[in-house]
Amino acid sequence: MAGQRVLLLVGFLLPGVLLSEAAKILTISTVGGSHYLLMDRVSQILQDHGHNVTMLNHKRGPFMPDFKKEEKSYQIISWLAPEDHQREFKKSFDFFLEETLGGRGKFENLLNVLEYLALQCSHFLRRKDIMDSLKNENFDMVIVETFDYCPFLIAEKLGKPFVAILSTSFGSLEFGLPIPLSYVPVFRSLLTDHMDFWGRVKNFLMFFSFCRRQWHMQSTFDNTIKEHFTEGSRPVLSHLLLKAELWFINSDFAFDFARPLLPNTVYVGGLMEKPIKPVPQDLENFIAKFGDSGFVLVTLGSMVNTCQNPEIFKEMNNAFAHLPQGVIWKCQCSHWPKDVHLAANVKIVDWLPQSDLLDTSPRQWLPASFCAPTRSAPHSGWWAGLTTSSRQGGQCTSSLMSSSSPGMSSTCSTFLYFCWGSLWGLYGFVGSCWAWLSGGCVGPER
Repeated sequence: MAGQRVLLLVGFLLPGVLLSEAAKILTISTVGGSHYLLMDRVSQILQDHGHNVTMLNHKRGPFMPDFKKEEKSYQIISWLAPEDHQREFKKSFDFFLEETLGGRGKFENLLNVLEYLALQCSHFLRRKDIMDSLKNENFDMVIVETFDYCPFLIAEKLGKPFVAILSTSFGSLEFGLPIPLSYVPVFRSLLTDHMDFWGRVKNFLMFFSFCRRQWHMQSTFDNTIKEHFTEGSRPVLSHLLLKAELWFINSDFAFDFARPLLPNTVYVGGLMEKPIKPVPQDLENFIAKFGDSGFVLVTLGSMVNTCQNPEIFKEMNNAFAHLPQGVIWKCQCSHWPKDVHLAANVKIVDWLPQSDLLDTSPRQWLPASFCAPTRSAPHSGWWAGLTTSSRQGGQCTSSLMSSSSPGMSSTCSTFLYFCWGSLWGLYGFVGSCWAWLSGGCVGPER
């Protein structure tokens, strides 16, 4: 696969790694869930092609559901944060997820989650035994996943060159790419690359807000950096992101709006795809009951499945009951509310063979899938020749439960938004100037 072939070139592009030699590579996964699955796949690919791979991961946490335990061919170094931290972190993350899914999401809730990640990072960096062991291994390079900033600090502490993998939406992180605001929509703007004048005004104003939020997110790690790096050698996170030798984007150009890329930015979408296997018999029997009507495949990602809001389950179950197709829904059975009767055309499973179910066949497929953090669902559908999601300002939405851009259709709403946006933009501009002076949202070093 093209994405895997590109990934393998990492061992040949960095200083000190020769084409004829196997590299010692450290991969870091600190949050779990689908992010762990992506790093597991990357580690396995590199190990299978002759490199000596070690993964550093956190054993469990709020992002880590109960995945199937499999024997790994690469080495694993696991660690655990203190129990009290794990308990408080889980409470914070569950609250963040419940509020977000309930339409009450606040930026402050995300900052609270990041503060717990920063505290978890401090707990790890205090583990002198593990840090000394990693230093003694003398790795040729480090591969980090960008959902958490901690892997960047670990790589900096080890003093090794590193490669970054962006598993989330393209615009969710600022790492030095040019952003022509006339046709590149800011993350969460719900704009497309075809903007009228007012759309560009909105995009321009939201850019300052985006930079301000990036600065706030990175500042949650300030105390961690002060504790573990001596004065004079303390890294600025926004500068540290620019030190990555390569940026691998777990996406494909077909999923994203056209935008300028730097030479060290490479698409590697589809890494999670594996050879197709026969569909389990119980799923085959369920599919057969609906004949030519086909079925709907619903998968909401690993983190959403940790939410136990019965109202969401009830609403979705009632909606699926009106469909003529069968519905195979990836949902942890232990979380299903006992007072909600499962619709006759719905089957819930803890784990589903996504790629196998989407394999090309005479059946009619109607996939409905949100973008998981690592975008595995859309790639599976696209690989099978299906359209699984729409694009709205860098966000993936479900084909059944999509959100549309509010747009600027009426003069009144445009004027009101412009007035509000001007005030917000002025506030954002001041904050962004401070962030820029403090090393926040910056462009690539010349």
